[in-house]
Amino acid sequence: MGAPEHWDTPWLRDRVVETSLAWIGTPVIVLPAEPRLAAVRHAVLGWKPSPEATRAVHDLVHLCDPRARIDVVIATDSEGDPAASNGDEVRRHLVRHGFEVVIHTVPLAGDSEAEAIHGFALDARADLLAVGGFGHSRVREVVLGGVTRELVRTPALPVMFSH
Repeated sequence: MGAPEHWDTPWLRDRVVETSLAWIGTPVIVLPAEPRLAAVRHAVLGWKPSPEATRAVHDLVHLCDPRARIDVVIATDSEGDPAASNGDEVRRHLVRHGFEVVIHTVPLAGDSEAEAIHGFALDARADLLAVGGFGHSRVREVVLGGVTRELVRTPALPVMFSH
């Protein structure tokens, strides 16, 4: 899916991405304004224990080059976040598939989860950012926003959403 700059009606693009993600059952990749989707040799996985994030792990296995580097990023504002221990399972699964995996816990420090994960992926010069999309109810996403909506609107690198 192309960048908002390539659409005459930006809100329509957001709606198409969100509807596609929620209903088609396959990953959706949103491209930045300067599209560059090459071989995925380095990916960042935004991790939070959820069915959607688990789907992103499995989709990433099929999309990455063999022996790619995958940084698993857990954005949190609390010590002892249960996502961190769950991240070890994700690491073991990805290592079994032949990937080089490193887990990172990133403090939010006033940023949103989307900003923290997106910023990490940009700093790491990743080829792709992978996240689970719409991990909360649609009502909560509409009222409060969420990681999915924020990343759909402002990707600076290719972002793969799985639902």
